[in-house]
Amino acid sequence: MTTLSNKAVLIILTCAIAAFVTLFLVANDRGRYNSEVSIRHYDTKGTAKRIANAIGLYSADNEDRLPPSLPLAEWQRHLKSYDNKLYFESHNPVGGSIVPNKKVAGCNMRSELDSDTVLAFEEKDWRDGRKIYLFVDGTSKFLLSDEPKKMDRPSQQK
Repeated sequence: MTTLSNKAVLIILTCAIAAFVTLFLVANDRGRYNSEVSIRHYDTKGTAKRIANAIGLYSADNEDRLPPSLPLAEWQRHLKSYDNKLYFESHNPVGGSIVPNKKVAGCNMRSELDSDTVLAFEEKDWRDGRKIYLFVDGTSKFLLSDEPKKMDRPSQQK
């Protein structure tokens, strides 16, 4: 039976340490990515909440009506008068903005829409297939794009 030389033991030990370091770095990189995505989700949800608040203030000043169907820049300008630091860009790594649901533009929030009707949503899906939706009741949720949502006035829904 032959014994390993000190040099061979040192080489084996070095390879084992290198393998563990590589595994640690890969796991740490995944964790960093997941935490960055969590922070971006949190920031996007905050942006959505501010937009929902601005929509609520706009409708309160306009007999409960939502902003009319306007080009995106005009819609944003109407809402910025209620929060001058409001921005509409998503924190989604893919990019995009939060845009109005034009199917409910100009509707009366209290009498024409249910609380779970979508007011606005992100243009682009996140890598996991979800995007944020803002609802009449002021909530915002990350949902898969193919999950059922009320996008029309109740009289138009099927």
